[in-house]
Amino acid sequence: GNPGLPTRSRSTSLETTDELSWMPGARRHRFKLGGLFLAERSHNLVAANQLGTFTYSSLAAMEADRPSSFRRTLQNTTREAQSMRWSLYAGDVWMVSQPLQLTYGARLEGSGYSHPPAYNPAVDSAFDRRTDRLPREWHVSPRVGFTLALGAGRPTAGRAFEPASLVFRGGIGEFRSPVPANLVALAQSGTGLAGSAAEIFCIGPGVPAPDWGSYLSDPATIPDQCASGPAAPAATRQRTVTLLAPGFEAPRAWRASLGVQ
Repeated sequence: GNPGLPTRSRSTSLETTDELSWMPGARRHRFKLGGLFLAERSHNLVAANQLGTFTYSSLAAMEADRPSSFRRTLQNTTREAQSMRWSLYAGDVWMVSQPLQLTYGARLEGSGYSHPPAYNPAVDSAFDRRTDRLPREWHVSPRVGFTLALGAGRPTAGRAFEPASLVFRGGIGEFRSPVPANLVALAQSGTGLAGSAAEIFCIGPGVPAPDWGSYLSDPATIPDQCASGPAAPAATRQRTVTLLAPGFEAPRAWRASLGVQ
Protein backbone atom coordinates (compact mmCIF):
# COMPACT_ATOMS: atom_id res chain seq x y z
CA GLY A 1 0.00 0.00 0.00
CA ASN A 2 0.89 3.66 0.02
CA PRO A 3 2.66 4.66 3.29
CA GLY A 4 1.59 8.26 2.75
CA LEU A 5 -2.10 7.47 3.26
CA PRO A 6 -4.59 8.15 4.71
CA THR A 7 -4.86 11.93 4.65
CA ARG A 8 -7.72 14.31 5.32
CA SER A 9 -7.89 18.06 4.84
CA ARG A 10 -10.51 20.75 5.45
CA SER A 11 -10.23 24.52 5.31
CA THR A 12 -12.53 27.51 5.68
CA SER A 13 -11.94 31.21 5.09
CA LEU A 14 -13.66 34.55 5.50
CA GLU A 15 -12.57 37.57 3.47
CA THR A 16 -13.81 41.15 3.49
CA THR A 17 -12.49 44.08 1.49
CA ASP A 18 -13.47 47.65 0.69
CA GLU A 19 -12.03 50.47 -1.41
CA LEU A 20 -12.72 54.20 -1.67
CA SER A 21 -11.59 56.34 -4.61
CA TRP A 22 -12.12 59.96 -5.57
CA MET A 23 -10.97 62.48 -8.19
CA PRO A 24 -10.59 66.01 -6.81
CA GLY A 25 -10.26 69.31 -8.65
CA ALA A 26 -9.19 69.09 -12.28
CA ARG A 27 -9.38 65.28 -12.12
CA ARG A 28 -5.71 64.82 -12.90
CA HIS A 29 -5.43 62.57 -9.81
CA ARG A 30 -7.47 59.56 -8.79
CA PHE A 31 -6.73 58.74 -5.17
CA LYS A 32 -7.73 55.41 -3.66
CA LEU A 33 -7.70 53.98 -0.16
CA GLY A 34 -8.64 50.43 0.73
CA GLY A 35 -8.34 47.58 3.15
CA LEU A 36 -8.62 43.82 3.34
CA PHE A 37 -9.10 41.30 6.14
CA LEU A 38 -8.78 37.55 5.68
CA ALA A 39 -9.26 34.84 8.32
CA GLU A 40 -8.43 31.25 7.46
CA ARG A 41 -8.66 27.96 9.35
CA SER A 42 -7.20 24.66 8.18
CA HIS A 43 -7.61 21.18 9.62
CA ASN A 44 -5.28 18.45 8.33
CA LEU A 45 -4.77 14.85 9.35
CA VAL A 46 -1.66 13.34 7.78
CA ALA A 47 -1.65 9.78 9.08
CA ALA A 48 1.38 8.64 7.12
CA ASN A 49 3.06 5.28 7.69
CA GLN A 50 0.62 4.06 10.32
CA LEU A 51 1.31 0.42 9.44
CA GLY A 52 5.09 0.77 9.25
CA THR A 53 7.68 0.30 6.52
CA PHE A 54 10.42 -2.31 6.25
CA THR A 55 13.45 -1.30 4.16
CA TYR A 56 15.81 -3.77 2.49
CA SER A 57 19.37 -2.99 1.46
CA SER A 58 19.35 -5.24 -1.62
CA LEU A 59 17.21 -7.61 -3.64
CA ALA A 60 19.03 -10.53 -2.06
CA ALA A 61 18.17 -9.25 1.42
CA MET A 62 14.56 -8.85 0.35
CA GLU A 63 14.45 -12.39 -0.99
CA ALA A 64 15.88 -13.65 2.31
CA ASP A 65 13.45 -11.38 4.21
CA ARG A 66 16.24 -9.60 6.13
CA PRO A 67 15.21 -5.94 6.43
CA SER A 68 17.84 -3.33 7.31
CA SER A 69 15.42 -0.92 9.01
CA PHE A 70 11.86 -0.51 10.21
CA ARG A 71 10.04 2.79 10.65
CA ARG A 72 6.51 3.33 11.90
CA THR A 73 4.45 6.32 12.97
CA LEU A 74 2.93 5.53 16.35
CA GLN A 75 0.91 8.64 16.98
CA ASN A 76 -0.55 11.02 14.45
CA THR A 77 -1.79 14.42 15.42
CA THR A 78 -4.23 16.71 13.70
CA ARG A 79 -2.52 19.77 12.31
CA GLU A 80 -4.62 22.87 12.79
CA ALA A 81 -3.76 26.43 11.86
CA GLN A 82 -5.79 29.59 12.34
CA SER A 83 -4.39 32.63 10.59
CA MET A 84 -5.37 36.26 10.13
CA ARG A 85 -4.07 38.59 7.44
CA TRP A 86 -4.88 42.24 7.05
CA SER A 87 -3.74 45.04 4.78
CA LEU A 88 -4.27 48.75 4.19
CA TYR A 89 -3.25 50.35 0.94
CA ALA A 90 -3.19 53.84 -0.53
CA GLY A 91 -2.38 54.93 -4.06
CA ASP A 92 -2.74 57.55 -6.73
CA VAL A 93 -3.15 57.51 -10.50
CA TRP A 94 -1.67 60.80 -11.75
CA MET A 95 -2.32 62.02 -15.28
CA VAL A 96 0.92 63.95 -15.69
CA SER A 97 0.19 64.85 -19.32
CA GLN A 98 -1.89 63.58 -22.19
CA PRO A 99 0.50 60.71 -23.04
CA LEU A 100 1.98 60.00 -19.57
CA GLN A 101 0.25 58.45 -16.56
CA LEU A 102 1.92 57.49 -13.28
CA THR A 103 0.59 55.02 -10.71
CA TYR A 104 2.16 54.79 -7.26
CA GLY A 105 1.29 53.74 -3.75
CA ALA A 106 2.12 51.60 -0.75
CA ARG A 107 0.60 48.60 0.99
CA LEU A 108 0.80 47.98 4.74
CA GLU A 109 0.34 44.28 5.45
CA GLY A 110 0.28 42.23 8.62
CA SER A 111 -0.35 38.65 9.68
CA GLY A 112 -0.72 36.61 12.83
CA TYR A 113 -1.75 33.19 14.14
CA SER A 114 -3.95 32.19 17.03
CA HIS A 115 -3.78 29.16 19.34
CA PRO A 116 0.00 28.84 19.75
CA PRO A 117 1.40 25.39 20.57
CA ALA A 118 2.34 24.27 24.07
CA TYR A 119 5.64 25.24 25.67
CA ASN A 120 8.34 22.56 25.89
CA PRO A 121 10.93 23.50 28.53
CA ALA A 122 13.31 20.71 27.42
CA VAL A 123 13.60 22.22 23.94
CA ASP A 124 14.05 25.70 25.41
CA SER A 125 16.82 24.43 27.69
CA ALA A 126 18.66 22.47 24.99
CA PHE A 127 18.32 24.83 22.01
CA ASP A 128 17.23 28.18 23.52
CA ARG A 129 14.09 28.12 21.37
CA ARG A 130 10.50 28.32 22.51
CA THR A 131 7.86 26.07 20.99
CA ASP A 132 4.95 28.33 21.96
CA ARG A 133 5.68 31.23 19.61
CA LEU A 134 4.26 31.74 16.13
CA PRO A 135 5.22 34.42 13.60
CA ARG A 136 3.57 37.83 13.63
CA GLU A 137 4.69 40.75 11.50
CA TRP A 138 3.95 44.08 9.83
CA HIS A 139 5.49 45.20 6.54
CA VAL A 140 5.18 48.08 4.04
CA SER A 141 5.48 47.29 0.32
CA PRO A 142 5.92 50.22 -2.12
CA ARG A 143 4.93 50.05 -5.80
CA VAL A 144 5.17 52.40 -8.78
CA GLY A 145 4.27 52.12 -12.45
CA PHE A 146 3.73 54.17 -15.60
CA THR A 147 1.87 54.18 -18.91
CA LEU A 148 3.15 56.18 -21.89
CA ALA A 149 0.84 56.35 -24.91
CA LEU A 150 2.33 57.75 -28.11
CA GLY A 151 0.55 58.70 -31.30
CA ALA A 152 -2.90 59.23 -29.81
CA GLY A 153 -4.97 61.90 -31.52
CA ARG A 154 -7.26 64.29 -29.70
CA PRO A 155 -10.95 64.23 -30.67
CA THR A 156 -12.00 67.19 -32.80
CA ALA A 157 -15.16 68.22 -34.57
CA GLY A 158 -16.08 65.58 -37.05
CA ARG A 159 -13.26 63.24 -35.99
CA ALA A 160 -13.39 60.56 -33.29
CA PHE A 161 -10.64 59.96 -30.79
CA GLU A 162 -7.70 58.12 -32.33
CA PRO A 163 -6.11 55.38 -30.18
CA ALA A 164 -2.40 55.42 -29.45
CA SER A 165 -0.18 53.75 -32.00
CA LEU A 166 2.43 52.77 -29.40
CA VAL A 167 1.98 52.17 -25.66
CA PHE A 168 4.76 51.56 -23.11
CA ARG A 169 3.86 50.10 -19.72
CA GLY A 170 6.15 49.32 -16.81
CA GLY A 171 6.40 49.12 -13.08
CA ILE A 172 8.31 47.88 -10.07
CA GLY A 173 7.22 46.93 -6.60
CA GLU A 174 7.58 44.61 -3.66
CA PHE A 175 5.10 41.77 -3.33
CA ARG A 176 4.49 39.73 -0.18
CA SER A 177 3.15 36.18 -0.06
CA PRO A 178 1.33 34.67 2.93
CA VAL A 179 3.23 32.48 5.38
CA PRO A 180 2.69 28.85 4.27
CA ALA A 181 -0.01 27.50 6.58
CA ASN A 182 1.46 23.99 6.52
CA LEU A 183 4.67 25.24 8.18
CA VAL A 184 2.72 26.76 11.05
CA ALA A 185 0.61 23.60 11.34
CA LEU A 186 3.80 21.52 11.62
CA ALA A 187 5.05 23.75 14.42
CA GLN A 188 1.72 23.50 16.26
CA SER A 189 1.75 19.69 16.18
CA GLY A 190 5.51 19.17 16.60
CA THR A 191 6.24 20.31 20.15
CA GLY A 192 8.00 17.14 21.30
CA LEU A 193 5.58 16.82 24.23
CA ALA A 194 3.37 13.85 25.05
CA GLY A 195 0.53 13.80 22.56
CA SER A 196 2.62 15.18 19.71
CA ALA A 197 3.63 13.16 16.68
CA ALA A 198 5.84 10.14 17.50
CA GLU A 199 7.51 7.34 15.57
CA ILE A 200 9.94 4.45 16.01
CA PHE A 201 12.97 3.83 13.84
CA CYS A 202 14.77 0.51 14.14
CA ILE A 203 18.03 -0.46 12.44
CA GLY A 204 20.38 -3.46 12.45
CA PRO A 205 19.62 -6.07 15.10
CA GLY A 206 16.85 -3.85 16.47
CA VAL A 207 14.67 -4.49 13.39
CA PRO A 208 11.74 -6.79 14.24
CA ALA A 209 11.46 -10.02 12.25
CA PRO A 210 8.62 -9.59 9.72
CA ASP A 211 5.57 -11.81 10.11
CA TRP A 212 3.54 -10.93 7.03
CA GLY A 213 0.80 -13.46 7.59
CA SER A 214 0.14 -12.17 11.09
CA TYR A 215 0.16 -8.53 9.93
CA LEU A 216 -2.36 -9.33 7.21
CA SER A 217 -4.77 -11.13 9.51
CA ASP A 218 -4.39 -8.76 12.46
CA PRO A 219 -2.80 -5.30 11.96
CA ALA A 220 -2.59 -4.96 15.77
CA THR A 221 0.39 -7.35 15.68
CA ILE A 222 2.49 -4.89 13.68
CA PRO A 223 5.46 -3.97 15.93
CA ASP A 224 5.23 -0.78 17.95
CA GLN A 225 8.73 -1.12 19.38
CA CYS A 226 12.13 -2.31 18.21
CA ALA A 227 13.40 -5.83 18.81
CA SER A 228 15.00 -6.47 22.18
CA GLY A 229 18.23 -8.29 22.78
CA PRO A 230 21.82 -7.77 23.88
CA ALA A 231 22.88 -6.41 20.50
CA ALA A 232 19.78 -4.31 19.86
CA PRO A 233 19.98 -0.52 20.05
CA ALA A 234 18.51 1.36 22.95
CA ALA A 235 15.13 3.05 22.82
CA THR A 236 14.48 4.54 19.40
CA ARG A 237 11.08 6.13 19.92
CA GLN A 238 11.24 9.69 18.62
CA ARG A 239 9.01 12.73 18.94
CA THR A 240 9.14 15.37 16.27
CA VAL A 241 9.95 18.98 17.14
CA THR A 242 9.35 21.70 14.54
CA LEU A 243 10.44 25.26 15.29
CA LEU A 244 10.16 28.54 13.42
CA ALA A 245 13.09 30.94 13.69
CA PRO A 246 12.49 34.09 15.78
CA GLY A 247 12.97 36.27 12.70
CA PHE A 248 10.81 34.13 10.41
CA GLU A 249 8.89 36.29 7.91
CA ALA A 250 6.54 35.83 5.01
CA PRO A 251 8.21 35.38 1.60
CA ARG A 252 8.76 38.67 -0.26
CA ALA A 253 10.08 39.49 -3.72
CA TRP A 254 10.77 42.58 -5.82
CA ARG A 255 9.26 42.33 -9.29
CA ALA A 256 9.57 44.60 -12.31
CA SER A 257 7.92 44.57 -15.73
CA LEU A 258 8.23 46.49 -18.98
CA GLY A 259 6.01 46.00 -22.01
CA VAL A 260 5.27 47.50 -25.38
CA GLN A 261 1.92 47.30 -27.16
